[in-house]
Amino acid sequence: MDADIRHLRHFVAVAEEGGFGRAARGLGMAQPPLSQSIRRLEDGLGCPLFVRTSRSVELTEAGRELLPLAQRLIHQHAVALNRVRDVARGHVGRLRVGVLMSTLAPVVSGLLRRFAEAHPGVAIELEELTTVDQMQALDSGRLDIGFLRPPLLGPHRLRLTVIDRDHSVIALPADHPAAGEEAVDLAALRDDGFICPPAERGPGYFGNLQQVFEAAGIQPRIVLTVTQPTTMILAVASGLGVALLSTPMAAVQVPGVVFRPLRPPADRPVHELAVAHEPVLSRHRADVQRFLEVVDGVLKDGFADRRDRQGD
Repeated sequence: MDADIRHLRHFVAVAEEGGFGRAARGLGMAQPPLSQSIRRLEDGLGCPLFVRTSRSVELTEAGRELLPLAQRLIHQHAVALNRVRDVARGHVGRLRVGVLMSTLAPVVSGLLRRFAEAHPGVAIELEELTTVDQMQALDSGRLDIGFLRPPLLGPHRLRLTVIDRDHSVIALPADHPAAGEEAVDLAALRDDGFICPPAERGPGYFGNLQQVFEAAGIQPRIVLTVTQPTTMILAVASGLGVALLSTPMAAVQVPGVVFRPLRPPADRPVHELAVAHEPVLSRHRADVQRFLEVVDGVLKDGFADRRDRQGD
């Protein structure tokens, strides 16, 4: 017979109490079943664990060898069970979060900070990925949460919660004629070359930019396509063109680049920021559910407008 944790608990109780009666009372059980449990353990091991007298019991050499091992196993068993319970409740774990460089806005850092404070046992792993790559990673389960920019093109199973909307700003070389203006009329830049992200890497974001251009009544002359917004800013600093970016990117300070807001009608908010997750994969992930609860709580506090969408 293999000794199970129940037999080991009974053995440790008798050893620590120095008697069957006291151990039985501490365990909340009758003495005969306790004695039978110890006997089964001894029979299974093929050796006595106690020397029994009329007044007390003493450990045999085998019993003395087993006691610290049993105590350690009981402790590890309790630790393992508590760990599993904590994971199931979302108190510990590993939350894999995808972000875009252009979404590193206060709303994102605020959500991550609030979740970390409420659930310090959950490790947050951030990975910078494009919207398309985040969609694939969420769909495959490689990511748990994504911060991305809708609309998402093509069929998907993701559930989105819009948490913020912001405007576009124009990044200009510092020596550009419009750099000294408080706000820029985008139509006045129709002859400038524009640096844009490739449409296939962020189709929704690219579509938002098209809305801005259409509002200004211009067809941009794209001179360079760049995936990362920080690289777009460096390209502007090199004098390769101008770039439309979301408002949070104006916090990136690069020598030789200035950011200016747009004048109407191109100044409307078109860049949405959403929290995304795959509802089937996250249904039994308590840590993901706890994160979504934090998102709901922040939105109810008036941190941002909210709009829920169901994937196609």
